[in-house]
Amino acid sequence: MTGLYCPGCGSTRALHYMLNLDISTALRCNALAVIAAPFLLAHFSIEGLRRLNLWRTPQINLSVKAGWALTAVVLVWTVIRNLPFAFFTIPPQ
Repeated sequence: MTGLYCPGCGSTRALHYMLNLDISTALRCNALAVIAAPFLLAHFSIEGLRRLNLWRTPQINLSVKAGWALTAVVLVWTVIRNLPFAFFTIPPQ
């Protein structure tokens, strides 16, 4: 509605390109999603194994400062991706 990209815009396309091993195009779709993907995959894999009692690890809890830092990263990413640079434009479908 506003013509601006949200922090998650292009995440599905980025995932598609990552699964096809086209990392450079995935970065152009949503660099934050590409950077976060390995961490999210590791977190959900470990959490799933922990909940199934297949791997005993302590539960990971983020501190309040880490939560604020992640919020700041997403807000900064929102501003950066709406700057008029060619690298940040989402490729045509």
